[in-house]
Amino acid sequence: MRFWNRWLLIAPVLALCVALLGCGGKKDEDDEPARPKRPTADKPAGDKGPSTSSLKPYESNGVTTIKGKVTLDGEKPPVAELTKAFQDKIKQDRDYCLAAGASEFEKSFFEWVVDDKGGVGNVVVWLRPPQGQYFKVDLSKKTWKDDVQIDQPHCAFLDKDTPSHHCVVLFPATRDGGKLVPTGQKFLVDNSASINHNTKWGGAGETSGNQTLNPKQHMTIDMKPDYSAPLRIECNIHPWMRGYAWAFDHPYAAVTNPDGSFEIKDVPVGAPVQVVAWHEVKEFLNGNKGEPLELKAGETTKNFTMRYK
Repeated sequence: MRFWNRWLLIAPVLALCVALLGCGGKKDEDDEPARPKRPTADKPAGDKGPSTSSLKPYESNGVTTIKGKVTLDGEKPPVAELTKAFQDKIKQDRDYCLAAGASEFEKSFFEWVVDDKGGVGNVVVWLRPPQGQYFKVDLSKKTWKDDVQIDQPHCAFLDKDTPSHHCVVLFPATRDGGKLVPTGQKFLVDNSASINHNTKWGGAGETSGNQTLNPKQHMTIDMKPDYSAPLRIECNIHPWMRGYAWAFDHPYAAVTNPDGSFEIKDVPVGAPVQVVAWHEVKEFLNGNKGEPLELKAGETTKNFTMRYK
């Protein structure tokens, strides 16, 4: 009986130790949940929780234009093979997708857009303000478009204003201290084709959905600034189709042209900022927080290099 009385006293203590992983012992790393394959960037300072109220505006004493280029270093992607792989994927609406009127950007597997000199297109470049600050944008001095539109004229997502781009940047809201103020800019997805397309989107914050667009229809997607990931846009009917949309709380972002060049205008000068570059295959070229960039009044140059493998 003494044995059982003692066991009744000891058993709860043993159970508590097991629940606490060996009474404070270190948890084995093999027990950690699998980390997501796609890296995510930290959101800008103040994006998490009530600390947003402590953000201060970036003090500017002038403006600059940032110009630069993204260049491939080393081996180039096998474009001919990628193009063939793209065409082999077309099982539905093949004649329309490869019609004579479709551009080269609609007839190739365009994860990689690289020119003869190694310039890389469709790289998104943007700025992050210093820690604890935000870019205060005067909404009365408009330099951004009312609408950003992605179209599907054949079987690819393309920027309606710059058809060589399938990545776009948006400025749907700006910051005023700890709160976001809408700019009025809208993000539209059009279907100017004569066939149906399906638009599936997700990946940035809680924005996600799936909608079929009949010929000549369009839809609006609501987005909020998010420094961690782009909105990924796909078509279930034509599964090779992909587009990306990055939304920021300032207009200081750009997408590289097919020759790798980019330009960001009217950037405030006052303190070093972080510059970030992202490619859909390689993702963050200089880390998800970017790298310091010293801005110079008048014009600032910033170039990037990246590798295919």
